[in-house]
Amino acid sequence: MSKSVPLGPSQLQITLYSLKASVGPAQTTVAGWAAELMQVVNGEFVSALAPVSLFGTLFAPGNAIGFDLPQPMKLPSRQAGATVGGSFVGEAQPIPVRRLSLVSTSLTPKKFGVLSTVTEEIASYSVPAIELILRQTITEDSAVALDAILTDGTAASPTRPAGLLNGVTPIPASAATPASEAALADVRALITAVQPATRMAFACNPAQQPALARALLGTGLGIMPSAGIAAGTVLCIDLDAVLFGGNGLPRFAMSSETALHEDDAPTALSTPGSPNVVTAPARSTYQTDAIALRMIWFIDWSKRRSAGVSVVTATTW
Repeated sequence: MSKSVPLGPSQLQITLYSLKASVGPAQTTVAGWAAELMQVVNGEFVSALAPVSLFGTLFAPGNAIGFDLPQPMKLPSRQAGATVGGSFVGEAQPIPVRRLSLVSTSLTPKKFGVLSTVTEEIASYSVPAIELILRQTITEDSAVALDAILTDGTAASPTRPAGLLNGVTPIPASAATPASEAALADVRALITAVQPATRMAFACNPAQQPALARALLGTGLGIMPSAGIAAGTVLCIDLDAVLFGGNGLPRFAMSSETALHEDDAPTALSTPGSPNVVTAPARSTYQTDAIALRMIWFIDWSKRRSAGVSVVTATTW
């Protein structure tokens, strides 16, 4: 299952078999899709406030394991509950023999990407440069898209990781009054559900952040707000129970000599059959004097243990 983030207005385009949303290149004459950049003088581009990213926080340097090869990476760790701790014994009594129980977690590079097209005219004359704006907004919008995928309950597939809430049963929200008491009760339940844990942090929609901050006052536990998390939803994450892997920062590339299906749910440009199927709308950037900007990022994540994440939905605070 994949998700896409539209980068411009869509029009309904009837293809051979279905109704899909087509996305054309930015042009000097298309209102809302770059024409606004063709004024005589433009002020400095003011981006919308960059959304705070849960994924960006968890994927910070030092937390993510680098992918050197495009193949699975097995990471051993101890199994929760198994202990090799000592015991008191009496004189001449047998000392217990215990063993460490290990499990392995695999990370496999998975491709996360998006394309956008612009005409050569808008690329040459836009002020500020549309390429810089696209790179920035692709990064910002991808943060929201990644957070939504990271915190959903979808199972893993060959093309995407499992959401952190896959297999997690939501904790019923507290109905206590006032709301501050409900927040405290929910926090206690969330913390209890992820034990044993030594490093915990909370993630929530920005709407829940003020009340959550009051409930966590004095605990030293951090909060990671994200617009990609539904309002009313709060997660508690055992930071040692989630592994992240990636090949550094997203990779951007540009091309003026390519062909692509301009759609937010693209298919192959052509498919042999009876009859053969040709995708529409298709664009040759060389023939139309356009430029395609592509972002690719190889990333993956996985939980070491299923109880490493807990969640409360529909909070009353």
